[in-house]
Amino acid sequence: MTLKTLAALLTTMLFWGSSFVATKLVLAAWPSWAYMFLRFFLASLIFLVLLIRKKALRIPRHLVPRLILISVFEPGLYFLFETLGLERTSAASSSIIIAAIPAVVALFSAIFLNERLNARGWIGTLLSIIGIAIITLFATGSGNDPTTLMGNVFILLAVFSATGYIVMARSISSEISPLQLTAYQSFFAAVAFFPGLILQGRELMSAAFDPMLIAALAFLVICATVAAFLAYNYALSQISAPRAAVFINGIPVVTVIVAWIVLGERLNGMQMIGGALAIGGLMLANRRETARLNMEA
Repeated sequence: MTLKTLAALLTTMLFWGSSFVATKLVLAAWPSWAYMFLRFFLASLIFLVLLIRKKALRIPRHLVPRLILISVFEPGLYFLFETLGLERTSAASSSIIIAAIPAVVALFSAIFLNERLNARGWIGTLLSIIGIAIITLFATGSGNDPTTLMGNVFILLAVFSATGYIVMARSISSEISPLQLTAYQSFFAAVAFFPGLILQGRELMSAAFDPMLIAALAFLVICATVAAFLAYNYALSQISAPRAAVFINGIPVVTVIVAWIVLGERLNGMQMIGGALAIGGLMLANRRETARLNMEA
């Protein structure tokens, strides 16, 4: 793994880990569908400028159906389920459940990409599934930010959506640039979420627009959407899907720290045990891969 690829994955981990907290801040004041449109519409404007500057706006026509399908899974379904989940559960719980993505990617890669799991991989995957089940089932209310079973279920659906995106994006990354892939994902997402603006536009106009919310949205657009997706799609063009997904393991650590500082969130005792099992299982499943990454970096 090159230093550039490693830096791209670490950037993705930091930005996506912090994005759960920024999304919670925005959703506390703004309607969800209108927020999703704003996020991807503003990101699309940035991508459009980048594509025009690089004269890369055109893509092969035969790739359009595959790009639409990829975009349905992510940003489409992924952000729909993540947003619905974050409206109902904590940022910390969400990020730990999202950490299941590498295990699910490994399973799907074994089925669709012929990338087999060894015994350690199966054991680690099972432990992570048990841990995530504990987090989901032992949800408890906390102050003004209740953690609910339904919210955790939505986050689980986001996990499966992200898995479909990662597996399919790997297959198309050799045919178009990371910039083109990321830009067209945002274009299609903005179109898909536009009806939300029509339905919730009046509610959005009456919502608060204080500096903290504007800063959170700016972070979500520039860092968590433009920069993080560019970085992750670049990494997927350089290494396999399971290797790239290993770095998602670090997202819960970033989220728990930022959520503690910004939102004052806490995990209950059983959820901490579940989180330890989930992250430990994922580290076990990817132990050999992680050791190789360290040597190559």
